[in-house]
Amino acid sequence: MAIASVLLACGGGSAEEGDAGNQNAQTAQFDSGITLTGRAVKGVIKSGIVNAYVIESNAGRYLSRSSAAVAPVRTDSDGYYSLVVPSEFSGSQFLIEVTADETTRMVCELADGCGDASSTRFGEAFPLTEDFALSSVSKPINASSDNVAHVTPYTHMVRVKAEAGIDGMSEDEIEQSVSEVEAMLGLSAQSIYAEPVDLTSDQELRTATFDQLEVALLSAAIQRSEAGVQFDDVSDVLSSITQQLSQHDSLVLVDNGLEPAVALDDLMYEAQQELSALATFVDVIPQDDVTRLGAGFSDLQQQALDEGSSITPVQILGQPSDVSVESGASFTLSVGAIGGGVLAFQWYKDGQEIAGEVGSSLEVSSASVVSAGQYSVRVGNEVGSVMSVAASVAVSPQQVVLHDVALSWDIPLEREDGSDLSLYEINGYTIVYGASENQLDTTVSIVGGQ
Repeated sequence: MAIASVLLACGGGSAEEGDAGNQNAQTAQFDSGITLTGRAVKGVIKSGIVNAYVIESNAGRYLSRSSAAVAPVRTDSDGYYSLVVPSEFSGSQFLIEVTADETTRMVCELADGCGDASSTRFGEAFPLTEDFALSSVSKPINASSDNVAHVTPYTHMVRVKAEAGIDGMSEDEIEQSVSEVEAMLGLSAQSIYAEPVDLTSDQELRTATFDQLEVALLSAAIQRSEAGVQFDDVSDVLSSITQQLSQHDSLVLVDNGLEPAVALDDLMYEAQQELSALATFVDVIPQDDVTRLGAGFSDLQQQALDEGSSITPVQILGQPSDVSVESGASFTLSVGAIGGGVLAFQWYKDGQEIAGEVGSSLEVSSASVVSAGQYSVRVGNEVGSVMSVAASVAVSPQQVVLHDVALSWDIPLEREDGSDLSLYEINGYTIVYGASENQLDTTVSIVGGQ
């Protein structure tokens, strides 16, 4: 038996080191395989950790495997990555996920600066929290074509929408999600797939298409949303977007102020602010594009405000109540809410989302010790969401009722062949009992003939 061993490198070096011939965009080496490349930009993500997970059908839904197909690689100083997957995955789609560690940096793309008191200037890099994550889903890969999967906030939105859909991350569901995200943001068809632009690079701004500029400015608008008092960092902003897409299938139109949310009207407003600040900071964007971009963002902001003004915000009238049950018993939690549009519900246990529990009631048919905890529900519509108070569920052990049982039997006096059977010859008896005739699962041994 022959055994082959392959050593895969994760990459090293400081996030502040130069490109050095693209050495930091390390490639996992196989004897043969299919190359998959892309660029990770929120601002440009340097030394981001890139993992690739093959997507496959699981009980009719397309989901990613839990383990990566190859060893992780890192993005280079311009945000590019390159990895090689085995040829056996030809025709498959991949979930590409970019995460951060202590060496990962993001370039500040806000002309006014990033962080508290704009402590990080335009074009400088700053560290990310380790819960940062952006993702993208590739098109089916093959060895005969270029396989590119860029990673941006909007490819991430597409992934989240598709994964929450009926078919999961299937090719058709991804394409449908691309169309819906582009329509929601007023983007041209397929512009989400275009290579993302670094807003801090004059050279890239000079050659960028109108569509690339539009997506880049909307990406920067997400960064500007962090400046609000309701978000701690850009990871919080992205988490809010993910939550909304999972629950409502879209961003809320306007922020009702009751729960932190990245609303569509706020996003378009921040895009206008970034465009205005950038246009005074650099002079390489054509004035016609500046005018057209500003008008487009303004129109979408007003449209969101107009539509949102006609929808009544959510109000919870009946909070879920505390419950105390015995183990094995059933219980139901419910919430009463009103609001305009279509109400969406998502239940949580101890702060964690409960998959599939998206109705106004939550039913547990047989409580157990693990059922105990704090339950709450988020109720939302097109103009925001509200979290209920937490209901406490206590589960006590099932009460056991003891009964006395008197059991007697006739001592046999003869064997099956009719011969005499003496008492001293009987070694003992076995009593078998249980909850029913078909469940006699407990025994008691009686020693001796009596």
